[in-house]
Amino acid sequence: MRTKNLCLLSLLLVFSLLHSCSDSDYVSPNPAVSGIAATGAAIPNSPVTLIDSAGITHNGTTDGSGAYSIAVFGMTAPFLISVNYNGGANTLYSFATAPGTANINPLTNLAVYMALDNDPATTFTDGADPATISMAMATLSNNINNAITTIKNNLLANYPAIASVDPISSDFYVDEGLDLLLAEIKVQVVYNATGVNLTIRDSTGTKTIFSGNVADFIPANISNLPTITFPMLPLDFEANCRITCDNITSNIDEREQCYSDCTNITENPNTALTTRFRPRPKKCGDIKKAYHNCLDGAGSFTTFLLCVGDCELARDRLKPCGYDCWGKLP
Repeated sequence: MRTKNLCLLSLLLVFSLLHSCSDSDYVSPNPAVSGIAATGAAIPNSPVTLIDSAGITHNGTTDGSGAYSIAVFGMTAPFLISVNYNGGANTLYSFATAPGTANINPLTNLAVYMALDNDPATTFTDGADPATISMAMATLSNNINNAITTIKNNLLANYPAIASVDPISSDFYVDEGLDLLLAEIKVQVVYNATGVNLTIRDSTGTKTIFSGNVADFIPANISNLPTITFPMLPLDFEANCRITCDNITSNIDEREQCYSDCTNITENPNTALTTRFRPRPKKCGDIKKAYHNCLDGAGSFTTFLLCVGDCELARDRLKPCGYDCWGKLP
């Protein structure tokens, strides 16, 4: 009996230990720092260097789209990341407090200079003292969020579509979103006896947007900002569409069809209401519902999507009439 009780106690202990390891305790066996390196265009096939707080270095290379990923298993966060491009003539920096996303672009480079209040190239040199590296990493960790906030408030806030974007950690799409701004400006950062100095010009180099010490980088000192149109990403359309579909609870088939339709949205349906889809005269008198053209009476995006979800269930009846749920068939 004693032996049985001991065995039972052992099993309970093992179960308790396993149960205590919840999903929140899970640590990826392959942690990495990854992101997109870009300047308004991708930085392809270029060497990337990652340094951890202990001075250990790992190397990688961007692919043709500027993407990179460097394993950091066994390394000590945070990390300084740099990409070297144009045959070694240019270097941009970024920073990661932990494994995850760390894009590299002119604004992440500016953030690193501002947070460090120094030239990272002189601080993180080959063979640098580990204590010096550790102190510099601590400085970056303490100041990087303030640097990003300054960039958002003084530059990105001028463009509502990207005002909340974090140049380091937000999803980055080449030729879209933040990259459209990077394509229209040239950002130069230098560190000298007066501190960190910043020059931002338009893409032609003929108009100065800001020039001076970063301490003076405030809205009142910024001018000649380029006008940029930021189209909403198809990914955003699909995500918003699926949120609307979630609200369809009365008919599972209708909800699933709604999800399926979301994958076909490639432009803003709100714009489509006044452009591609026009009210058309009804055909097929036996079809009484206006949903043969969902724009008839659709007063909102939600109404529009609910209409489409309903309409798709009757697609076969509507096709002979020459219409589908989105308007006239090709």
